[in-house]
Formats: sequence, structure tokens, C-alpha cells
Amino acid sequence: MDKLQLEDGSYRRVVGADEVATVVGLFAALDPFCDGESFFEVEAEGTAGIFGPKKYGIVDEAGNVVAHTESGIGGFAPPPDFADRGPDGRYVITGEIAAAHVQRGDGLLPPLSWETVEPHWPALERHSLSTPDAAAEMPAIFGRRPFSRVVEAIATNDDAHPVALDPGGEALVPDELAFYDARTERPIPISTDPEDLGAVVVDSLRARAVEWGRPADRDCPKVVILDPLLERLVGKSGGLFVDKSPQVVFRDVDAAAVLVAAAQKLGGSVFAELTGLPPRTARAIAAGRKPVQANADQAMRALEQRLGRDALARLLDLAEEAASLKCSWPRCDEPTTRPGATWCAVHRRRSGSDRRRVLSEVKR
Repeated sequence: MDKLQLEDGSYRRVVGADEVATVVGLFAALDPFCDGESFFEVEAEGTAGIFGPKKYGIVDEAGNVVAHTESGIGGFAPPPDFADRGPDGRYVITGEIAAAHVQRGDGLLPPLSWETVEPHWPALERHSLSTPDAAAEMPAIFGRRPFSRVVEAIATNDDAHPVALDPGGEALVPDELAFYDARTERPIPISTDPEDLGAVVVDSLRARAVEWGRPADRDCPKVVILDPLLERLVGKSGGLFVDKSPQVVFRDVDAAAVLVAAAQKLGGSVFAELTGLPPRTARAIAAGRKPVQANADQAMRALEQRLGRDALARLLDLAEEAASLKCSWPRCDEPTTRPGATWCAVHRRRSGSDRRRVLSEVKR
């Protein structure tokens, strides 16, 4: 089988062992330790289903879940009488969902265990408000205390954001929870029944389970070039309390260094035109001198207005394109002085008659 049909009728490829070996070989070729040996181990544990970033499941021949991720589905509360976590500390329902997707083959997702008892159980996410900002987004009636635990229901549209205080304990009973809209701070009932006009319609746990296994259609570039100048170091700020904590930038892009690198390839005059900086300042940056903060800010404002989103990345692309243009003088491999120019810095200073003569010889 080289294709797998999904519930919506679309197909996804089935990757064989030979293709996996080819991909693994590409990673092994990176050789980060320069010892000629593979820096990781590959183990064939069973049949794997990969549904998106951080979403996969592996099932052995006996149908047991060997490994799976909880990203996107972990944290949803199970119905009463169903265990929340297993002996290994992982969510029980996530393993069942992953295994069901891997084993279903072509066709619909089979019935899951909790549906025999609660076929319309809502998707209720339990988590801790790990930052003051997260607490401030909750209704005032909650007290807005950091590290309070709350229950969120996933509304089917963006008109409401149902939240309730978590009463604690292993089991949740939706009818006993007082849900409020985090935006309007008004009490709201919830339901998974789309015909219930008196309640906010929220996703059922099955709906989230089905969505978890539906790969997103992405336009992936064939080649990705990582520029060290554009690297950003990010991470979580919440320590042990990582639930819902925002990402924090620990090291941002050095915009001044990017400006210097681009100016050196573009030349002072073109860089001045792009950034609106005085020609003298632009020439100094092109010579390798980092701009002061005021000049860097002015350049960034001009670049964002001219180049739009990801201005620094687009600027480096322009600079690389300019550097790749070669001088038209015979046997000269130096880059031209600016995009669209014909000569390098040396031959641009030659007399006009010499350049016309060379051009005529090149044409012949």
C-alpha cells in the first residue's frame, strides 16, 4: 500500500523502509562531531503514523502503543470512570487516539472506548495559569491568581472563549462547572449539540481526536537555507509551570550585524537608497562599522516600509543576489558594484572608451 485515504477523502503517502533509510542517511551526512559516525540510533519499533509536527504514534505487531506524542491532544479530561493518566504518567486517551489513527487504514476513525459511555463528551482542557498575563485574561470572578487551575472548552467558532475554575479531583462533570466567557466575563452554558441554541457549541473529544490525525496541508519549500545571522534563541519562561507559558526570546537577531553584512555586499550607495541613511553613514556601515542604535532603528523602519514582513531576511536575499552578479570585464570574477551594474569597482573607474571597446569585443 503506497497511499492512505483519510476521512475527508484525501490521500497521504505511505513511506517504506528504503525511503526512511534514505532520509536517515541525509541526516547522518551532517556529521556534527566530525568522526564519520552516525550521531543517533534508528530503531524499528513497529508501524508509525505521522500526522504533523510533534504528532505521531507507533504501534507494534500486537497492536500495543510503543510510543506516541501528546502535543495537540494531551491535557483533555476523560469522562468519569476513565483513567486520566497511566502508570507511566502519560495521558491514557492520547495513546488510544494515536493507536486508532495508526491502525485504522483506509476509512473512518473507529469508535473510541469512552464513546460507549459518553459519545458526546466535550473537549475540556485542564491547565495552570502559569504567568500573571495568563491570569489577567481570565474573568475577574476567578480572582485572577497565577497558578490557579482552570478548565477551558474549545468553542467551534471565535465568538466565545468558555472557561471555568478547575474544582480539582480526577473526574470532571461539565454540568457542575460554571463556565464564563473570558472576553465578556458573562456566564455561558456549553454543549456539543449544534442544535442547542441556548448554549455555546464546543468541540467534542471525538472531534478533537479526529482533527489530531488530519495532516495539515503545507506549502513546503524544496530548499531551506539557514542563515546564522537570523538565528533566534527562544524557550519557555515558566520553569516547572510550562502549561500555557509564552515563549521568551533569550537571544534575538543582531540587526546591526545583519545591516553590516548586507551593506558590504550591496555597496554604500545602494544601501543608502534602501535605508534612507546619509551616504556617508551608509559607506561607513559598508566598510564594516556597526551602526549606532538610532541609525539602525531608522534603517529598520525604512526597510520594513519598503520590503515588508521579514525585512532583514529579504535584505540579505537582495545582498546575496547583488554579490552573485559578476563583472562583465573579460576574465574578471569580481562582483559588480550594485544590482544591475555591469562593472566591478576596479573596472568601473576605467575610461569610457576602454569600457566601450571591451563591450564591443564581448558582443563579437
